[in-house]
Amino acid sequence: MTLRPATIALATVLLAACNPPAEPPPAQPGSSAAPTPEVSARSDRACQLATDLEQQIRHFVSEPETARLMDVRAAWRQAHEQYRLVWSDYQQAGLTLPQHGDDRDTLDAWPMLPGYLDQVPGYPKSGLVHADLALSQSFLALEHQSTDFHYLTRGFHPIEFLLWGEPAEAAADRIKHFVSPEPAPAIDAAQRRRQLLGLMAEDLTAQLQTVCRPSEQGKLSQALASQETVITLTTVANDVDHGGWSQQPAADGGAASEEAGQ
Repeated sequence: MTLRPATIALATVLLAACNPPAEPPPAQPGSSAAPTPEVSARSDRACQLATDLEQQIRHFVSEPETARLMDVRAAWRQAHEQYRLVWSDYQQAGLTLPQHGDDRDTLDAWPMLPGYLDQVPGYPKSGLVHADLALSQSFLALEHQSTDFHYLTRGFHPIEFLLWGEPAEAAADRIKHFVSPEPAPAIDAAQRRRQLLGLMAEDLTAQLQTVCRPSEQGKLSQALASQETVITLTTVANDVDHGGWSQQPAADGGAASEEAGQ
């Protein structure tokens, strides 16, 4: 029996009605999505403040003096505070920051052994500052938490230690650690401190760029929306509970590290 065209058309319509097309799967947090203005503003500012910190560090190491040290300390506080806001977004969203390594945040790893970087009371001429080793970005990446999670060569807190030094150390005294003596010794510790600061600042800026990629911002925005998380763009630095290297009052009337841990 030959079916008429009208009969075939009717059968097709009935089959389609019985088998509606499957709905598209819901978007996953890792899929491409447009970032929200709030997320973009927060992470973009973190990247900008990291760049500002790097510029202030370059300004300081070119001519170490007290006013420049105070400027770079203020830039460190601002950059660290803003990064903690980005960190809180990822925590609320249930996501891991893209620069995490071994389940640890390379940008904000803590606590640290400062003697791994530089001399501390009782251990003069210790640490990488006094070692006869070439300093480079790849070297710092290799050394970071290499044999101990407290051996830090990347992120905010090694920079913090080099800027503030020991608790209660006056800014004027800290400056002396960055001025090379004449004639310069075989291992110029002051020059190596300046070099370390510059390398660490470059690395910090480069690592933070990962959170400012539109794809990463979109993933974070989508994850926050899926959890119906309400995010705000303001916070108080004192609300951030995160330890810093030095927290005691400094002899210069400021705080040895007023933002970290306060």
